[in-house]
Amino acid sequence: NWQGFSFRLILEWPPVGGIIPSWEIISLKLIRYVNLVDFILLVFEIILLLFLIYFTVEELYEYRNLGFYKYFSSFWNYVDLILIVLGWLFVIVYVYRLILVQLLLTSLIQTKYRFAKFHRLVWAEQCLNILMVLIVFVAWIKLFKYLNVTRNTSHVYRTVAIVSNQLYNSVTSSVA
Repeated sequence: NWQGFSFRLILEWPPVGGIIPSWEIISLKLIRYVNLVDFILLVFEIILLLFLIYFTVEELYEYRNLGFYKYFSSFWNYVDLILIVLGWLFVIVYVYRLILVQLLLTSLIQTKYRFAKFHRLVWAEQCLNILMVLIVFVAWIKLFKYLNVTRNTSHVYRTVAIVSNQLYNSVTSSVA
């Protein structure tokens, strides 16, 4: 397992004097599938992709059967749609990251004694992390639909329903 490190050190000199240092150290696993555990992870990633394809086809059938207005009248269809869009965005950024790693490694092998720039790769990795967090958050909201069986979970469900507008505004303002 060869790990790549991205290190960025920034020194700022404000007009009032002094130095303000900031740094960022990120370790990256460039070669993704090396040992048995990595290949088991690959199997789970393929299963997740197949589930995403199935979920997309199921939502397309539901949209076709219900029609535009009836489909978008339910809050849970919006949650499903957000999960599908985030899932496909994750797949696109993941494939972009794999291609970027291949391009970076071939350029590193061909040109020796040159500084390797991993900034785009770090950006792709951070985007993947943000997308994973959003997918898990929306999946937990979807899980509340199925946990509405006891009194305590119905309170949580109603609380989320009440603050969903504020959650929507918060998410859209942080993404924009």
